[in-house]
Amino acid sequence: MTALTLYRIPRRWLRKFLKPAALWFNARAMASSEIEIDLLNAEIELDRELICLEHRRQVKLMQQRRTIGGW
Repeated sequence: MTALTLYRIPRRWLRKFLKPAALWFNARAMASSEIEIDLLNAEIELDRELICLEHRRQVKLMQQRRTIGGW
């Protein structure tokens, strides 16, 4: 066996076992990232709803101020 063969065989076995593990970890990280994106989108949607509610409250307060100003 040549030195090149002695180098190739362990490298091939290492890739054979590491590649599926690396792909699995990558897929897991991707799924985790997608969950994080969904959570952030939910927070943004919640923030939008809170902003909308606060805007409605401000409109009501402005109407109330005008009503009080007209007394």
